[in-house]
Amino acid sequence: MNKPSLVPRSFKLYPDLMGPRLGYILADTATLLWVVLWLYIGDVVYNAVHTLDGIGNGLVANGNSVDSAVTRLQNEVATLPLVGSNLRGAFDALHGPPKALVQTGHDELRAVAHLATTLGVVVAAIPILIALLNFIPWRVRRTRGFRNLDHMLRQPGAGAFSTTMQVLAGRAIYTLPYDRLLAYSPDPIREWREGRYYNLARATMAEEGLDVRRYLRRVEGLTPLPEPRSHKHPHNLPTTGDD
Repeated sequence: MNKPSLVPRSFKLYPDLMGPRLGYILADTATLLWVVLWLYIGDVVYNAVHTLDGIGNGLVANGNSVDSAVTRLQNEVATLPLVGSNLRGAFDALHGPPKALVQTGHDELRAVAHLATTLGVVVAAIPILIALLNFIPWRVRRTRGFRNLDHMLRQPGAGAFSTTMQVLAGRAIYTLPYDRLLAYSPDPIREWREGRYYNLARATMAEEGLDVRRYLRRVEGLTPLPEPRSHKHPHNLPTTGDD
């Protein structure tokens, strides 16, 4: 006997219901904007610190200017007869201070660049990491929840409509907080006892952002049940028992 082929797991990033879907989209967008905002702030800090480059650039410019002046002086005295070459060599020591000034300027520029990079990264990275370390595990956990439920309901075994609805209803009865149960059913215990599983199954799927009517449309020969508009007439709710 051949085993039924299993439905491959599909990529599902957002749930079915509009409210949860919008919530996930807003959460993703807010997180992305948070990251962009702090990257921008980090860039602002980076550029602000780099304004200190003026000190290092000034030292380098002054040092090069003095060094060039010494070179011009050496070139002038080198033209003097007899003593020119000796005087030129005597002025070599004058290159020391301007070259040291240039080196100090370059060291200052490297220190500013290091400080700007460090502060920019730290200012941006800390809030970004805090946000992502909280958002990503939550997003992965919630996405895994509705993806796995959707995947389970697409398997051949979920074609047993009555059993599947009972399983989903049992999940609601045994796991959902009471206030969440009452949000979907006026009398959860009675509906469970009477085998009316639609509202309870709807609660289980809606908690994951999925629409029970989409499952019903996938089950061969079943017409999607209407959403109950009110809990004022519980006896009019759909029945999904075996009777």
